[in-house]
Amino acid sequence: MRRNLIFTLLVFYLGHSYCQEDKYKLINKLSAGELTEVGISFFEYEDGKKYTPIIIGGFFEVPLYKTKNFFNVSVSIFPNFVLVIHEKITTYEFGLNVRTNLNFALNEYNVLRVMIGSGPQYFDYSTCRQAHGFLFSDYLLVGYRRYFLLNDRYCNFDFEIGYRHISNAGINKPNDGINNMIIGIGFNVVINSKLKQ
Repeated sequence: MRRNLIFTLLVFYLGHSYCQEDKYKLINKLSAGELTEVGISFFEYEDGKKYTPIIIGGFFEVPLYKTKNFFNVSVSIFPNFVLVIHEKITTYEFGLNVRTNLNFALNEYNVLRVMIGSGPQYFDYSTCRQAHGFLFSDYLLVGYRRYFLLNDRYCNFDFEIGYRHISNAGINKPNDGINNMIIGIGFNVVINSKLKQ
C-alpha cells in the first residue's frame, strides 16, 4: 500500500512538472513582428501645435530569463520611424529603443506585461521645448499579450498603454522635454512555433 502511494505521488509530480514546463512555453520563445504606437500630447509644444507622434517599427523579442512558472523576463529591440504631422509641416524622427519586459502569464495564451525602455532618437525639428538633433526616448508601459494560432503557427497580438518622454540630457538647449501618453498595438510571429504535421 505504501509503495503504491509513493509510486502514485511520483507519477503525479512528474506529470505535473511536465505540464508546468509546457504550459508557459510560449513566453519563453523568440518572436518578431511589427509595433505601431500613437502619442497623445499632454500640452502644446509650439504655437498651439500638439506633438502627436505616429511611431512605426519592427520588433524583436528575446527571452532573457526563461521560466517554468508564470513569470518571465525578456528584452525587446524596437527600431522605429516616427511621423509628426501638423497643419502645414510634417516632421520625423528615427531611433532604436531597447526594452526590458516583465511578463506575467495568466495562462498559456494570456500575458500581462510591464515594460521599461530607452534608446537613442534623432529629432529633425526645433521647438520652444526641445532642440532638434540627438535625443533619448524613454518608455514606461503596461500591456496585454494574447497568443493564438494562425496557419499552424503561434502568433501574438499586443496592446500597450503608457508614457513616453523625449529629451537630450542637456546636450542642446532648449531641453524641457516632450511627454506623451502612448497607445500601441503590435503583431508578432513566434519563431520556431510551427505545429508539426
